[in-house]
Amino acid sequence: MIEPCVLVAVDGGRNDVQILELAADAALKSERELIVLHVIVVAWDRALEDSDEELVLQNKRILDRAGDVIDDYSRPRYRGLCLQSRSVGGAIIETARDLDAELVVMGCRRFLGDQILDLGPAASFVLSNSPCPVLLWRNPS
Repeated sequence: MIEPCVLVAVDGGRNDVQILELAADAALKSERELIVLHVIVVAWDRALEDSDEELVLQNKRILDRAGDVIDDYSRPRYRGLCLQSRSVGGAIIETARDLDAELVVMGCRRFLGDQILDLGPAASFVLSNSPCPVLLWRNPS
């Protein structure tokens, strides 16, 4: 039986610190493992298994920074996970189902003016298809 976890999706962007802190807090409160997920999007003209050395290095840097934030914040049990996929949202949903996530935490950053917030394709897909609650963070600055 898989133990439920808290899943946080990071992309190396400006929301990562805040969403990692929110996810770490949720994992500590529920005494769950924190899974830090980074998805490498593979173009349709390439085999899904192809690995681009630059993208692998970028992933390592993103997960290393995430680990540093978690270590500085509160130290819940955590592990990093990298997936190559055609779709960020699809990879997050599949991982949430496979790992029995009790919460998905992710950011959105597409602000299109004073009145319009476009969540973006990944956040929209996750909100519509998640098997568990989703905490979505947008930094207003």
